[in-house]
Amino acid sequence: MHILVDHGRSENFGDAAMVQGTLSALTKKYPTHTYALSSDGLTDCDVLSFPSVTEIPTYHMRPQWKDPFLHAQPTKGKRSTGAGHLWPMTRYSWTWPMVNIARKIQRVLYTRYWPSMDDLSELYIQSDGQCIPLLDWCNQFDAGLIPGGLITDEFTASLYRQCLLMHAFHKLRKPFYLYGVQCGPFTKTQLQKQATEAMQTATVCTVRSPDFPKDTGATFIHDMSMGIIPSPHTNEWLQKHKIQPGKFLTYHMRSSFYNSSMRRYIPYYASLLTQLSQTLHMPLVHVPISLKESDNDRHWGTDIAKYLSKVDHFEIEDVTLKDTALIKGIIGQSHGIIGVSYHACIFALSQGVPAINIHASKHYSHKAKGLVETFHDDRISLCIPECHIENAYAQCLSLFADAAFSEASYSEWNDMLVL
Repeated sequence: MHILVDHGRSENFGDAAMVQGTLSALTKKYPTHTYALSSDGLTDCDVLSFPSVTEIPTYHMRPQWKDPFLHAQPTKGKRSTGAGHLWPMTRYSWTWPMVNIARKIQRVLYTRYWPSMDDLSELYIQSDGQCIPLLDWCNQFDAGLIPGGLITDEFTASLYRQCLLMHAFHKLRKPFYLYGVQCGPFTKTQLQKQATEAMQTATVCTVRSPDFPKDTGATFIHDMSMGIIPSPHTNEWLQKHKIQPGKFLTYHMRSSFYNSSMRRYIPYYASLLTQLSQTLHMPLVHVPISLKESDNDRHWGTDIAKYLSKVDHFEIEDVTLKDTALIKGIIGQSHGIIGVSYHACIFALSQGVPAINIHASKHYSHKAKGLVETFHDDRISLCIPECHIENAYAQCLSLFADAAFSEASYSEWNDMLVL
């Protein structure tokens, strides 16, 4: 069986881990199957070297108008630009209001011009400089698969692509599998309806966020990145940087146009980290999860470091997606993690390391609910706007000191490592 694997294309350790974890499990279970995927957003990722994986050209679903965010290509600077953009995606906060206005326009256009799924013969896919009928292109595969990723109108181009793929495979009477996707949040009721109808056509539909439309027929499941084994070179890396295993705290920071409010809380976050570092007598290590230029966590690690002058801190810099297992290993050797990233927390919890998921936006509160739902402990989620810093400090110390929670989390994740 030849299977199309559609992924997030975000150059992110979390997304890379979901793809690699899923395919690691599937290749062991079904050794004769082959998998086709684009390397877009998976540069240097180990999954591309799997014998059963074939790299295919990047493909796009072109809507009936020129999508302003469809062909964003990173430049050598700090932002991404592309032909036809209403506004380039960028890490600079002064541009975010314009970016979000453009995204609202984009959602309106998708809502208005979403094609009928009754007749897919008029829809085309753009790949390798060619426009190919969607059904013809999909017909070269025996099945489709989405490992993790986002089904949300916050990223409408990928929502459109994935929904059309699901409908196309259903039309061809071929199976399509959704493994541990994040469904939501949605701002447009009509786009949520389109996503729901597409997910209803899937052969298997599992989600990793509890706030999903119940009429999708989906099942709540663990995150698909659990198949990643921590790097055996982790201790060597720690020794090189003079960091003692179990004697340091990891943290993660990100703010972007879909999470702009987090930027305002950098002093709050830095103060919390400083208090914890001083109380526990442990240095801080910033772990980047996203490496995409327009959404690069290393920039935010540098920004928050300006507020951490009273404690020892270290920033991980020279890493690529090839180091996904190393990043998971470093987090797994820490005393605990406080992070914005869902997958930074997943990497910790899957190894029995306490994790606090901090958030200040709808995008990340949605993810935090998934962590709480899985581990049945509200202490994992920390909503900064609603929590005084002293309460946040106490919450972190409480979770970090709870050995029973750590042991339970490790056992629970291992029990769920089944596709």
